[in-house]
Order: sequence, then structure tokens, then C-alpha cells
Amino acid sequence: MSAAEYVALGETAERYELIDGIIVMSPSASQPHSEAFAEVLFQLKIFARRMKSIRVLPELDFEVNVLTVYRPDISVYLASRLSNAQAARVERGTLAPDLIVEVLSPSTRALDLTTKRDDYGRAGVDEYWLVDPLTAVVRAFRQQGGVLVEATLVADALTLESSALSGFSLDLVLLREILAE
Repeated sequence: MSAAEYVALGETAERYELIDGIIVMSPSASQPHSEAFAEVLFQLKIFARRMKSIRVLPELDFEVNVLTVYRPDISVYLASRLSNAQAARVERGTLAPDLIVEVLSPSTRALDLTTKRDDYGRAGVDEYWLVDPLTAVVRAFRQQGGVLVEATLVADALTLESSALSGFSLDLVLLREILAE
């Protein structure tokens, strides 16, 4: 199936992605996955409301090529990039987000760590965060010449500063507390 055919399916109750022309269905998220997702989304939404400089969109399709459409957990766009024409591309899923956040699941871990990272880098995503809800570790990858390269982070850092979203830092202490409950 092509990306155009996939998009033409419209909204479904199931969570699908198109990977190399094949529709893949994902099961519902686990409780730790949902907790991590909710906390990162909450922090990004608070920043978006306060600064009005970003748009935060959960589970929005993103077409990385003609045979592959992923549905990242969270996509973030700089508001300054969203003219009317660009906003239409977001709606169609063809504009690369500035930041993508994926929360790791056992069934998609390898896909998120390698395939998606490589595809997102080639598609022009500026920054990619992987949140591991089982270890409360966040890994950050940053764009360097069409490739997302892992950033060196301090092991017990209190925050993760975004390179794509000026002024945003993810509070890692809150994330760790929520995941430890």
C-alpha cells in the first residue's frame, strides 16, 4: 500500500502505521508507557500554552516516504514554521516535525531505536527523543547532515534541554517520580 492509499483510509479506532508498504497494527499501550507519554505531553503542552511558540500534536501521522507513514507518540512543530501552506502539510502528514518523541514499547523497541530514527533523520526531523518507561531514561538524538546522532547526556541530569525548541527543558525529575510510582 502507498502512503496516499494509507491516508485515504481515514481515522480508525485501531492504531496503525505503514512501514515499507505494509500496514502494521500496534496493541494498546502499557500503564508505564501511558504514564511516560502523559507526563512528556503535559510538560510540552504547558510550555506551548505559556510561550505560544510551538504546536504539540499527539499521535499524528507523519509520511516519511511514499511507502512509510509513522504515528509518533508526540510531534512538535515550531509555530513560526506553520504558515497556511505549511499547516496544510502538517494536516496531510508531510511536514517533518521539529521534535518527535517516542515512548518505547517492548514490541516496537528495535523499530524505534534504529529504523524510525534513521527514517526521521532522512526526513529532516531536527530532534528525536526516546523515552524508556521501564528505566526512566530519555535518549536524545539531534540532526547532523541528514542523520540523527545521539547527544551525550549527563546520567543523572535533572532536565533535558531541547535543541529544537528554544527555551524548553523536559523535567526529568518529575518524569522519574511518575514512573517510579
